Amino acid sequence: MLSARRNTALALVITAVTAVLLGASACGVRKAPRPPKPKKQARVELSGRQAGNDFVLTLKLASDTGSAGTDANSPLRADIFRQQIRSDRRRAVSQDEFASESALVASVDFTPEDRDSGKLVFIDRTASASSGQSAVYGVRLVFRSGARQPLSNLIRLDPVGNLAGAPVLNEAAVSQTAVTLAWSAPAANIDGTSPANVVGYNVYRAVEGSEDAALLTEQAVVGESYEDPTFEFGVVYIYRVTAVSLSKSGERVESRPSDAVRVEPVDVFAPEAPTAVTIAVSPRAVSIFFPANIEKDVVGYIIHRSENSDIPLGEWKPLNEAPLTTTTFDDDKVESGRSYFYYVVAVDRAGNRSAPSEVVTETVP
Repeated sequence: MLSARRNTALALVITAVTAVLLGASACGVRKAPRPPKPKKQARVELSGRQAGNDFVLTLKLASDTGSAGTDANSPLRADIFRQQIRSDRRRAVSQDEFASESALVASVDFTPEDRDSGKLVFIDRTASASSGQSAVYGVRLVFRSGARQPLSNLIRLDPVGNLAGAPVLNEAAVSQTAVTLAWSAPAANIDGTSPANVVGYNVYRAVEGSEDAALLTEQAVVGESYEDPTFEFGVVYIYRVTAVSLSKSGERVESRPSDAVRVEPVDVFAPEAPTAVTIAVSPRAVSIFFPANIEKDVVGYIIHRSENSDIPLGEWKPLNEAPLTTTTFDDDKVESGRSYFYYVVAVDRAGNRSAPSEVVTETVP
């Protein structure tokens, strides 16, 4: 009896184990759990340059950095650290050394414009380049969530002592074709030595209200003036000029920018009078021909006519109210046997009118 009970219990156990194994087989083999994918973390690339006595740092954000909104992964600020070292030191600063010996220089908040452009510029005026010490910089991003990114790449800036001071930018002159800038050379270098170490000048222009200044000079200007032919009337510009010095290693280094000059070009310049006006006549019309003016802002021409050449030109009748956009005109309101006199006036976009062209005449057969 006892043996029968044992056999029955063993059979039940075997049946249960078999059911479990069959169930596992039916559901498939479980795979090993995978670690969660790490969230993308904003990255920053740090670069820098000397400008006069200052060090200018540029923080470039990676393209996958959070947007300008309130995303928790969006950068809130940049903590900028600096370690000053002897200029004759050749051994590189390690991340560990920098972490223990650097000091926080500034915490700069990101504006929406900074996030949109993917760039932030910081000028460090607390480390004088004329001190003779080199500066090592690193940056740590702080996110809206409170998380902090590891330190960025480290950069070392070695100061140029005999760097020219800032030039003095004078008032600008506006003409029909260019904004002309003139400046005075710096008297000395930032370390007090003279003459100033100048190999040329760079000219920058920004639209008023924008902090982004464009470099207008592909190569440094030799001389103390520059003509900007790319301006537009009606746009307010801010101009600055920097002096370019040559370091002992042959590197070109810019000075601090000059004081800004604000220029608001207004078109008060009349076009040149049309030239080489010719005329042809038929029994039904008098045709006037002339080449186009070279000014880019000329929008058309007004044809004037008179039957008496002794009348003052200002009293001649205009044959078209709106400026003519072609360089030919047919006057079909003529009569046989009469003589007609014509001149042409060019009109620009601002409404300025040229002086009259030479007068041409024909008699209708």
